[in-house]
Amino acid sequence: MSIFKDKVYDEMDDISKLIEPYQCGLNEDLSRFPDRLEVSPDQLESTWGTGVRDIVRKYAKSAELHALSENIWDLDPNFFQFEIVNSEGEQTDLLHYNFATKEIDGKIFLVKKMFCVEDDGVMDIIIKNIQNKLSMYSRSADSKRINEIADLFNAADIKQRRSTGKKMRYLRDHIVSLVKSKKLDIRDAELATRFSSWILLYVNDGSLPALANITKLKIMTHQNKPIYSIDERSTT
Repeated sequence: MSIFKDKVYDEMDDISKLIEPYQCGLNEDLSRFPDRLEVSPDQLESTWGTGVRDIVRKYAKSAELHALSENIWDLDPNFFQFEIVNSEGEQTDLLHYNFATKEIDGKIFLVKKMFCVEDDGVMDIIIKNIQNKLSMYSRSADSKRINEIADLFNAADIKQRRSTGKKMRYLRDHIVSLVKSKKLDIRDAELATRFSSWILLYVNDGSLPALANITKLKIMTHQNKPIYSIDERSTT
């Protein structure tokens, strides 16, 4: 049925379908970030010191690369590095700074040493986002609705837990285990985050559109294909 089609997967070329890559908005932003960016001295002025990630975040914000600016700490520390060049164009480890004129006798560049987050890294991001999201349940979380989600994902032991807090912690860990084992094979980081949000919307507020999306995604797991997108119902 068309309502259970994954449009993103269906539109992939044959090689992509064979590889089944993970996707995340962070990689899209990284592709738009310059490979080499000159850093002005005033960008380095800070009481607490300025690091590579601070410069990346500032540029990402100004360029409206929101996924990068908001998830900079998900990147490997060596993803970007400073490169220092003296006035003769040679790489060096030391430059002289004139405090009176705020000038340096050379240039500092921010260099992109890696160009994308590999699949393992995207999986780590997906897991982290699910864990964080499903830890944000409210006091209004309904025990019966939590049990319904548990039933949907074959986590019957959650019903034995009495408090909503314990139920949600067990549900969170169960969902994470399904994603890690690829029994719930979500390959898009943003979809995984929305999926976690739908669970919260249903257990907290009883949102029926959220439940419809959760159920649809669950049914799509029976197709034995990675999931990149679903025909979502609006939850706003």
